[in-house]
Amino acid sequence: AAGEIALRAKGATPPLVRAHRTDADGSFRFPRVPPGEYELVVLPSLGASHAKAVTVDKGDTREVEIDFPLAEIRGAVVRGDGSTPYAGLAVALAPVDGAGELSTDADAEGRFAFTHLAPGQYRVTLTRNGAAPLVTQVFAGTTDAPAELTLKYD
Repeated sequence: AAGEIALRAKGATPPLVRAHRTDADGSFRFPRVPPGEYELVVLPSLGASHAKAVTVDKGDTREVEIDFPLAEIRGAVVRGDGSTPYAGLAVALAPVDGAGELSTDADAEGRFAFTHLAPGQYRVTLTRNGAAPLVTQVFAGTTDAPAELTLKYD
């Protein structure tokens, strides 16, 4: 899946850092990298990053594989009747054991999605003006299928 990846030089002053968005299939290129010790770092949109050490020799061209599947959470918000979409609600996502937060609004069909996440346990919070928030937890795993949930909100 497409995501962000960074190349960091170990021990360099100033540190050499390059970042790229990967292709849809997860592939990436860092051309003209000077010889040295580096870390390739997968940067999910939320959650912990994952690094792999890489040594680059002079004139080196290499393929490096990083096995770090990214997760996705998709959902739909419906009213208390269980079928009427609830559009426009604010939806926030935060890792249960970490920092950071992403937010979006439910679309006209009540749907929302968060992509390029590190696998893990997340807290989903629905809010609207003047009403108590609805908070639930969901696990976004490392399978090819996204975590999907339907939330009733009155």
